[in-house]
Amino acid sequence: METIDLIHTLARDTKPARRLQRPSVRFAVWAAVSLVIVLAWVLVLGSRPDLSPKLGDLRFLTESLLLLAGGVVAALVSLVVSIPDSDRKPALKFSALFPMVGWFTLLLAVLIHGLMHGEANALSAGLGIGCIRDILLIGGGPALFLFYLVRRASPTEPALTGALVLISMACIGALGTQFLCKNDRALHLMVWHFLPIAILALTGIPLGRRFLRW
Repeated sequence: METIDLIHTLARDTKPARRLQRPSVRFAVWAAVSLVIVLAWVLVLGSRPDLSPKLGDLRFLTESLLLLAGGVVAALVSLVVSIPDSDRKPALKFSALFPMVGWFTLLLAVLIHGLMHGEANALSAGLGIGCIRDILLIGGGPALFLFYLVRRASPTEPALTGALVLISMACIGALGTQFLCKNDRALHLMVWHFLPIAILALTGIPLGRRFLRW
């Protein structure tokens, strides 16, 4: 086959590429879908009995906002860095960790305060297998959809992108679990809510290398 004939054949068989939408547009779609999924799971699993007074509790609201920030920032950054040649400044890459550090610091401060004031059961983490289950259930849907969105963008840093997707999953799952779990002890939240986020973030690195490589 002549070179010119080969070029014509390839051009004829090539399908037009679908233009990738801006990260802000894809993020808005992801956020809307994730909100529906989280609300559905909270309704199915049943909210905590003391939810109404908790909505006026400063600590509860602060923790929830930090989790929301972690999930939102991780999702948005994953959509940005998944685009080849996008801005990859270190501050952008690791910005999703800032809310997590803030949350852990808050929990540590609450734990220390409880120990200093002789709070009963301050060092009791309790059981939290159900919390881990709820984090995975609530965060699973948003994570799968986010994974699909970043996969379409052909990320050049699959390990980083995978970690960000799993951080977003864990934060969104932990946020939803805040409305289900009635154990507010700091050590419980550190062991059964925060630690799964750290583990999932590390798990996202090999998963990203395996499934986000192109």
